[in-house]
Amino acid sequence: MPRKKQSIKPNMGTAWFLAILVIAILAAFFPTNISTNILLLILAICGAMVAAYNITIQEENQFLISTTALIIISMAFMTMNIPDILKEFLSNLVVGIGVAGFIVAISLVFKLAIQK
Repeated sequence: MPRKKQSIKPNMGTAWFLAILVIAILAAFFPTNISTNILLLILAICGAMVAAYNITIQEENQFLISTTALIIISMAFMTMNIPDILKEFLSNLVVGIGVAGFIVAISLVFKLAIQK
């Protein structure tokens, strides 16, 4: 029996994730006079919104595994001899996704602690 195709349902979490991608790309390819701290704060806020709006209880484990893999692979690429623009993009991406993963992980720890 053929598998049913899963469709992506756009919601606020999807919009925040796309904001992380767009900001990470724009900041890497078009440097501006915006302070690095402000850029990282914007990425962190977008990551927090992804965690708040997009991740359900059923998706927590898969999200944490994929976030961990993405961060490890991005960090490995940053140690390689790749252009600085790509390193900047990956570091921006790690900030946004890392905050989302951190918030989901902390909430999962609290849920596990309350259950026992």
